[in-house]
Amino acid sequence: MRNVGLHLFCSVKGGVGKTSLAVVCAKLLARGGGVPLLVDADLLGTGLAEALELRAPKVPSTPDDFLDLEAAPTDDWFEVAETRRFRLLRKSKSEPEPRFLPFLNDALAFRSQGTTECRVDALWWRHRDDDGVRYLPSSSLKTDILVARRWLDTDREFDWLRRLCWLLDAAIEQMTGVTDIVIDLPPGVWGFAHQALVLAATLGRGQSLPSNYPRWHQNLAWRVAPWLVTTSDTNDLVMAIEYRLEAFERIPSLRLAVNRRMESWETTKLRIDPLLAGAITHIDLHRTVRFFDEDKTLRQIFRRGDVDLGTLSAAFDELAVRSADRPPASPTVGTKP
Repeated sequence: MRNVGLHLFCSVKGGVGKTSLAVVCAKLLARGGGVPLLVDADLLGTGLAEALELRAPKVPSTPDDFLDLEAAPTDDWFEVAETRRFRLLRKSKSEPEPRFLPFLNDALAFRSQGTTECRVDALWWRHRDDDGVRYLPSSSLKTDILVARRWLDTDREFDWLRRLCWLLDAAIEQMTGVTDIVIDLPPGVWGFAHQALVLAATLGRGQSLPSNYPRWHQNLAWRVAPWLVTTSDTNDLVMAIEYRLEAFERIPSLRLAVNRRMESWETTKLRIDPLLAGAITHIDLHRTVRFFDEDKTLRQIFRRGDVDLGTLSAAFDELAVRSADRPPASPTVGTKP
């Protein structure tokens, strides 16, 4: 049976360093000998294609000049400057189309005429410095974001969760060397992001999914590690802990990652516990809270297009720990939370 790590990064709001920690996690997994696929599912925010020095794959075109998403990998990538030039060409189009560069958006919108899936193994991007991570970025262009909003702001959110599952299934089948999948979720712990967390908890227990989802439990074991990223800001931290409490039974393995820590955990508890009606004193939160202090280093990802892992403390290595999530509870997937 094949084992694949599934690392999810979510947050109650944006700007807390969620994407930075997801990137660091993927890079640490690669440094440790793994082959991670980093999926940028934050479809409404700044994409990894803008944040990092990434090279897009060269994908063949169809006769009508669209990207052929069913074509086999060319094993060739554009340079960074070419990638950015083609992004500008895509931006010039009034409607989002699978032209010039392949994004996660295109793979999500893919509909084959037959039963075949798109070639995810031909769509992944690589870093300029070949850091060992396979990237699948989303597009932050306005036209693409408007379409993504229609996907996520409907009463059919599970359609897109299921679609993402089938893409992951294709990636696992086509990219046999992949050991881990890291997913950067949209900010907010409702809708698509919440559903993805419940899905991960279900997979971690080895439970089967509804009939219209992949049948992973038959030949695949998931090692699930979901992270809820927050900062030490009072409002942010209180909202994160409230969600952690509410979601505990359905997502018991969800861990808090407190980024940009400014004080000790004991001091933090004294400050925020009254706002939580004393809830912290009744749960064992310290076992699931981890602190990351190097905010200046992490912010360099968006200024430099990369991060130097050598400058990070050993505490960050825990982001890439391959954990097993098999608690006894039984969450439900496929119905509204």
